[in-house]
Amino acid sequence: MPRHLNTPRISATTVAAGLFMGVLLVAPWLFGGVVYQLRVYLALAVALGFGVIIVAPDAPFRVPRLGLVFLASFGFGLLMLVPLPAQCVATLSPTAWHWHKMAAEAMGEPAPAWVSLTLNAANTRRDLAHWGLSIVFYFAAVQLVREPWKKEWVLWAIALAGGAYAVFAVVQQLNWNGYFYWRVPVTGGGEPFGAFYSRNQGAGYLLIPLGCAIGLLMPRLAAPALLRRWLGEVVALVAICVVIGAAIPISQSRGATLAAAAGLVVLVLVEGWRNRGRILPIVIATLLILTSVYTISWLGQTEAVRERLATLTSAESVKAEGRLKHWPVAWRTFQDYPLVGAGPGTHGYVYRPHVNYDEHAWFVHAENQYLETLVHTGIVGAVFLLAMLVLSLLNCSRCYRLPGTANQSVAAMSLFIWIAVATHSMFDFFVYAPAVLWTFFFLLGVCDCTLEKQPADRSASVRPRASWASWVGFALIGMAVWSLFETGQRAQIENARLMSNFQLTPDPQANRYNNPQLPRPLEVNALDTAIERLSLAVNRVPDDSETLFRLARCQINRYQLACAEDLIRESPETTLEQWWPFTTTTYLHGRLIQLRERRDDESNAQLKELLESPPVQKYLIPATDNLRRAARANPLHARTAAYLAELAPLSFSGSTMSDERLIRLVALLSPWNESMQYRCGLLEIQAGRVGIGLRYWRRSLEISPRYLGTTLAWVETVSANDYSLYGQLLPDFPSMKLTVAKRPKTPSDVKSRLLSQSRQQLVEQHSRTPEDSALLAEICFAQHDLVSAISFLQQAVEDRPEEFRWRRQLAKHLMATNRNEEAITQVRAGLTTSPFDGPLRQLAKKLGITSISE
Repeated sequence: MPRHLNTPRISATTVAAGLFMGVLLVAPWLFGGVVYQLRVYLALAVALGFGVIIVAPDAPFRVPRLGLVFLASFGFGLLMLVPLPAQCVATLSPTAWHWHKMAAEAMGEPAPAWVSLTLNAANTRRDLAHWGLSIVFYFAAVQLVREPWKKEWVLWAIALAGGAYAVFAVVQQLNWNGYFYWRVPVTGGGEPFGAFYSRNQGAGYLLIPLGCAIGLLMPRLAAPALLRRWLGEVVALVAICVVIGAAIPISQSRGATLAAAAGLVVLVLVEGWRNRGRILPIVIATLLILTSVYTISWLGQTEAVRERLATLTSAESVKAEGRLKHWPVAWRTFQDYPLVGAGPGTHGYVYRPHVNYDEHAWFVHAENQYLETLVHTGIVGAVFLLAMLVLSLLNCSRCYRLPGTANQSVAAMSLFIWIAVATHSMFDFFVYAPAVLWTFFFLLGVCDCTLEKQPADRSASVRPRASWASWVGFALIGMAVWSLFETGQRAQIENARLMSNFQLTPDPQANRYNNPQLPRPLEVNALDTAIERLSLAVNRVPDDSETLFRLARCQINRYQLACAEDLIRESPETTLEQWWPFTTTTYLHGRLIQLRERRDDESNAQLKELLESPPVQKYLIPATDNLRRAARANPLHARTAAYLAELAPLSFSGSTMSDERLIRLVALLSPWNESMQYRCGLLEIQAGRVGIGLRYWRRSLEISPRYLGTTLAWVETVSANDYSLYGQLLPDFPSMKLTVAKRPKTPSDVKSRLLSQSRQQLVEQHSRTPEDSALLAEICFAQHDLVSAISFLQQAVEDRPEEFRWRRQLAKHLMATNRNEEAITQVRAGLTTSPFDGPLRQLAKKLGITSISE
């Protein structure tokens, strides 16, 4: 039946384009799309939109070369999830097989016969869902945005939306009250910008609309004859560029600022070369930079931006930059997984064994997209990334050869964004924000056009679809649906994890206890609810190691509360804070080992009573099972192995098993974590392996003196006069030995030997710093050698005369030896550097110095 002429008709292209553009324009305002509860709806809209494209096509489906690269990379990611024979994995990724085998042996289990190439399947599925949905955006743009006028409209929409977002982000930052939109609290830390949790991601997103605005601007400047007709558009585009160009530096993102500058410089040079040296693009670019700088000044942000960018030129700031120190670690990690990588989403765990400096920050990402690609997917992934970059650049060149302002705009936009994103990827991980990667991939599809002109007759362009292209289209629908399903599961996991974002302590103020003798029902109910939610989450995703670990930790906390209640009821005169140390798994580990080693009837009865107690059966046994599942799912989870080591005596059969392998695994997974090294030492000492335990404690002290007091308290309790224990425990740090020597409980002979060793070590150094000289003075003073102390302090002051604290100490020593004239000289010099130092002014009064400015 023929359609009535007046019946309105909305094409499939219009519906799909509306869904995709709606997602692209809304996602930045929804916290960059990182909140999984919101991302579910965005993913649903994407799946529906692409389903409309495939089911009711307005044009034949096309699969460009770049799309084939994307599909191949996605297929490689799926391959990493497939269980393979152990021998195959040992050949392709020997290090991955080593960790799987080591974790199994540590738990007393046989090596797995089938394993996947990725070391964390749950995180790999999460990243693949994000990647797959991004590929759908690329193919949607290829299918929907074919005509030049549509390309130009897409660029205008993104540029206008980006300008509006930049205004909001700057206004919110200038009036920041600690809340998104001045109402929504910030969770999970970070340094927000706009609605993004990370300023690097927020500024990285603004690079894309800035590229769209500059791309639209450049071809209009290249046609002076038509400039009058386009004057209004040019003014609007200049305003957008200025607003975004000012917002990026105001965000304090140095990487994004460098990326914007690099993209602008390259684009202006290319445009000037293509237009036979025309200087108008250079003039406009200079005007944009000057106007953006003026806008920053007008907003009162000049000093803040200058201080932030100055860190790029300071050698000390660059040396202290955490991400630069981490890059060599990521490179060494890649060398362990050179061919296929460790799997997407695994960087936060696989790099830890390679850390060689004291760094407590957890690098979930490598802070460098190229290094992260190597760590995650190895050389194979690097080939895919290189192919993507080369084909994107070829598409840009192809657009430049097409006639028309729209094609030239797309070409200029593509070149700017290509340079900016490639530069920014050196410093940040901003593409992990969905709003950034989805918009970037959509514009890659907009740029992916053919050199053939579109025929005038639309019906003439409709050709029967090739069968393989049809299959690709339906495969993309499957990818979108799978991504939606995985996003929904991740949303449930994130909701459950939010319930477990607390750590119980016995401090009444920290834990909000009304009665310090018993836990409040609020904490008990919170833990029970968290356990219930996390249990439901792991039932849906049984291989998510982090969720399994959090469930086990909540069960352990619930065991602690149950034990505390029982202990306090037995001794009502005590408090929760007094009993809390006796509820920890560390204490339980030592207690179980003691009872098993005694082997008498009374100990066996106590052991049986302990193992069959309701708190152990209800909470600790399930916690142990969940920890084992977490270790199988991710053998590099150090905290999981640590808890397993503490709970290992629960599953002992006599003395045939040992927790030594688990402790060794923990130490290997966290070589620069002083807390984990101390924990390993404590467990070894509880198991009777004192020598090994002291080695772990010594390693902990080499990293940080955080546990110095605790370890010394143990030494003083066991054998205060045994110098050999001090020798095994203390590293060769003169400052630490001096600290130990100053302790009142340190025996006199131990104190004397420590001071002598420290002094000899410093004296024999070939090059001595001012700090070393000052430390030598302290050691000599502790040895009652005042003459040598004065000599070394004088040397330190001579090497660094601006250090007034050393002058103050030197003046005190000089006064003690009746050398008041020299003391006066040191006090006067110290007051010149720090005239308001209270102790120096008191010394001046004692010495009768009256020329002090009040």
